[in-house]
Amino acid sequence: MRICRLHPVHLANPEEFKWEWRCEHCERRSSKTFHFFYDCMEDARRKSFRVVLQKPVGESAPARHSVLEY
Repeated sequence: MRICRLHPVHLANPEEFKWEWRCEHCERRSSKTFHFFYDCMEDARRKSFRVVLQKPVGESAPARHSVLEY
């Protein structure tokens, strides 16, 4: 099975972004960008990619994954 990861794509305003998926083993990527993470993930899955998710970090992550910087 092909593997991909989801990436934020920044727009003209650095605080705004959309999502796209990118294949891990080739140059293939989503044909469009998505407003929502879930829509991006489902598009990749419909195209037979297995989506590898990054571990959550920061204050919104579950305690076992949380990385706090002091």
